[in-house]
Amino acid sequence: MNVASSPPSMLQRRGGLRRAPLRCRLSLGHGLHLYLLWLFFALALGARVWRLSDHSLWFDETMSLYWARLSPAEIWRIGLALEQDPHPPLYYLLLHYLVKALGESEAAVRSLSVAAGALLTFPMYGLGNRLAGRAVGLMAALLVAINPFLVWYGQEARMYALALTLGSAGLWAFLRALERGRWRWVLAAAAAMLAALYTYVLSAVLLPVMAFWWLLLLWRRRDEEDEAPRPTRLQGGLAALILIAVGFAPLAWRAWLATATPADLPGGAPPSAWALLLHWLSIWTIHKAAGAPLAPWVVAALAAAGLIAAPAQGRLRLGGYLLLPLATALLLGRRDPLVLAETRYFIAVVPALLLAIAACLGWLIGRQRALGLAMLLLVAGVTLAALRQNWQPQHRREDWREAARYIAQHAGPADAILVHVDYMHIAFRHYYRGPLPVFFPFHDRLSDPAQVAPPLEGMAGYETIWLVQSRTGTFDPSGLVERWLAERYPLVTEQYPAGVLLKGYAMRVRFPSLPEGARPLDVSFDAPVRLAGCRLGDARLRARDDRSHPPSGWVHVTLYWQATAPLGQDYLPIVRVVDERGQVWGDRLERAASTIRRFPPSRWPVGELVRDEEDVNLNPVTPPGRYRLAVGLTEEGGKEIPAFGADALAGQGICGEVEIIP
Repeated sequence: MNVASSPPSMLQRRGGLRRAPLRCRLSLGHGLHLYLLWLFFALALGARVWRLSDHSLWFDETMSLYWARLSPAEIWRIGLALEQDPHPPLYYLLLHYLVKALGESEAAVRSLSVAAGALLTFPMYGLGNRLAGRAVGLMAALLVAINPFLVWYGQEARMYALALTLGSAGLWAFLRALERGRWRWVLAAAAAMLAALYTYVLSAVLLPVMAFWWLLLLWRRRDEEDEAPRPTRLQGGLAALILIAVGFAPLAWRAWLATATPADLPGGAPPSAWALLLHWLSIWTIHKAAGAPLAPWVVAALAAAGLIAAPAQGRLRLGGYLLLPLATALLLGRRDPLVLAETRYFIAVVPALLLAIAACLGWLIGRQRALGLAMLLLVAGVTLAALRQNWQPQHRREDWREAARYIAQHAGPADAILVHVDYMHIAFRHYYRGPLPVFFPFHDRLSDPAQVAPPLEGMAGYETIWLVQSRTGTFDPSGLVERWLAERYPLVTEQYPAGVLLKGYAMRVRFPSLPEGARPLDVSFDAPVRLAGCRLGDARLRARDDRSHPPSGWVHVTLYWQATAPLGQDYLPIVRVVDERGQVWGDRLERAASTIRRFPPSRWPVGELVRDEEDVNLNPVTPPGRYRLAVGLTEEGGKEIPAFGADALAGQGICGEVEIIP
């Protein structure tokens, strides 16, 4: 079937919504467009399943799970109130039943968004087909399938992908209702759009589009041949709008009352509408690859060309689909600038933008096939290249999984965990299932050290406090909690999982004997100091790290030193990863806040064990294999002191072996 030469069907002669193809001369065999559509659906599904568990669940996703664990009645009550959570209940209800059936793994929790995101290709094709022709609908479905922004939220356990697919289906059904006037399309449009609204309130930016399309039909006075008379189609469209308005009104009123009216966004005044638009265009199309200065201008040019190239009626409908939600978003931003803070809030605009780009490509293919196809391949290639950025280490979501793993592997039985700010404990405790107590005492904004001291002083009996911090900028802008701990206790380690800061503080550094879990050592030095024991944290790891402190892996070791006589000078430890030939592949990280600096050897009581925590930074090109963890001692001037004893080799103590894996 040749799309350009086929005669107009009755579906193309529908009164106020007459569909005029963009003369896109793509020869599609009988049924080939359906095969392509299913192929694009499979591509969309594959893109969203790919490395689905690569990212940890971040805070918002764990909140989805938190609400989904409630009873359906409680989910519905809280969701309709829009007080404890700003989102309606439908997504949480569906997630409730999903996790009961599939469990709470990352893949299971995200599977609802995966399916919804992939299914978006079908209403996208339907909208493109109705507005600009079959070939444009197919290209729009392709762009939706591989769009990095849509794939990102198709891999997130939040309501955005589901709301977008429901809203797009509602728009497509509404177009069919305006074309045929049949009640099944009226009811389908109302049901799908109400479902979108009760999934995500800001799906409401699509409502002006529906009203505009109905007004276009009303404006066209000439009634052309069709399956249904114009009054019937007008009545059907109006009925759909009334059903949606009545069903949405209670939720809309609660949402309006719940919105704040701050004068400024956090961090300063909101950007201008033009700057915001350019930012959105870049993020919505190439997402994590955004940053190229010409990207938003190219996107704007392609979308504008698509609107201009469309036939008269298509131009108005497509223009309303793209521009009215943007205008609505900016108007909502005047009441509550916070809604403009995140590009995901107006995800409903993205399909319209991609459809406008597809219309431009369709027009170009119709005028110059070779050039148009080359442009299509270029757009698809750039999109796929940008899509790869979704899974790059620097773009990971908050990595609560890594923070919990590190503490579970390195913490001792007498330690405690402090999560700051308080509500972040929901994300942390999703992954941390260990026995240590987890405290989160700081509920309000901190501005005075006196607010910090009482809860922290009450934790002095633990050996180590593991401080887990995220999003403290608003509630603790001066870092009072971390400062209080850093001023009093040596630093154990510092880890930097994405979106999370993890630091350990040694509340206790002096011991009468080796703690449980430490390995006894017999290492003495030509000085009144001995190495009495050690404990290796990671004995098997990779040389490269892309989660906590790229690019190098760190070996964490706890050393227990003992002064056998009063020390007249201070010493510094040597901690290295060496191979069998003595070549060094990792060395100790020097920290001003370490035990050896905060509690120097000249102050060590004779006979007591002093705990010293060290991180050894590996060379990222360290070959796989087994290595020794060698421990030595130097005088203040840097002279190395020989070691001897049963656990000494080549003048250094040997704490154990480290295996570097590929």
